[in-house]
Amino acid sequence: MASRNHALFIHGLGSDSSTCLPSQRLLDEVNWIIPDLAGHGMSCKPLDFEPYTMKSQADSIHQILSEQGVKNVFIIGHSLGGPIAIELCEKIIRENRDITLNGLIYEEGNINEDDCFGSKKILEKGCPKVSPHSDEKEAMDFAMYASSKDLVEISCSGELLPRIKALKDGGLPMMVMYGEKNFGRFSSATLLEQSGFKIVWVAKGGHSMHKDEGSGAFWAKVEDFILSNISRNQ
Repeated sequence: MASRNHALFIHGLGSDSSTCLPSQRLLDEVNWIIPDLAGHGMSCKPLDFEPYTMKSQADSIHQILSEQGVKNVFIIGHSLGGPIAIELCEKIIRENRDITLNGLIYEEGNINEDDCFGSKKILEKGCPKVSPHSDEKEAMDFAMYASSKDLVEISCSGELLPRIKALKDGGLPMMVMYGEKNFGRFSSATLLEQSGFKIVWVAKGGHSMHKDEGSGAFWAKVEDFILSNISRNQ
């Protein structure tokens, strides 16, 4: 398993691994790693803030890759998963020479404050009160708040654009994707274009183009990106 090409899908806020449904050809050609982030899906839901930071989430995923003996990987980061993907790529480049990054696909990943349309609404509700006796719903509400808190902070800091540009300038193959339905909606797309990124607009796609009406076009483009880069590396 470790010798084959791998693809990692990092889902967005309030989502889980079940939303990732790659094309059959991608399933045949690539081993997929699709974890539930902390506080989401079947993962544990800690009642403190640290496990929900982008850094902690990236550290946890890096541990999964290491435990699975992954030697090369394509990373797809959707929404919240985008900044986590940036953190993970930087960590692999900085610390792990055993893993080769084959490419990054940024699926409407956060870049600036305008991308925090959902997470800011969660923060406006205030931090849920939790205790060791909290039930599943209370723990999930806290997970959403804690994840949103770090996501908004890092998006508003202005650091994400130069960080993803540094990865691109360093030679990492990259595809930045936005849903066609969001054309003209997000200033982050304009900022990325001004920084030299080519935006791939997904026909019929919205924010969650990997699973919405644009899913067919989305996975076709992902398939082309992954398989072409595999061929280029052989």
